[in-house]
Amino acid sequence: ISLGGLIGHWYLHCGGGAPRVSTFVAVGGPLQGSDAARLSVAPPLRFIPSLGQARPDSALQAEIRQAPPPDGVRLISLGTRGDVMTPAAARRAHGYEIVDTPHGLFPLGHWFLYLHPANLQAVYELIQ
Repeated sequence: ISLGGLIGHWYLHCGGGAPRVSTFVAVGGPLQGSDAARLSVAPPLRFIPSLGQARPDSALQAEIRQAPPPDGVRLISLGTRGDVMTPAAARRAHGYEIVDTPHGLFPLGHWFLYLHPANLQAVYELIQ
């Protein structure tokens, strides 16, 4: 699960980061939580607290949902087909543009976001 997107999502909504950011691209970020993160209750995954924060019902997710959206930040959620970790529903959040690339393959789409050169190019173009 791409927790960097979730960390940035929290930073902008709750951590006061919006004045420092003009464009934020969450790459495969579980902005609404990830059903795959529900496995975080199983040993040995329960010892990874950050994984539990990606659960749709986590306290962190609730805190973000209750916070106002950040002003003045272009919010983008990037994903691809075949992503079983953060499918489209997990990546949708209020105020975010949804950008989907065709450069993914079930069930490895999540990892294609970081490994396929065209997906890396998409991130580069979005932050320009």
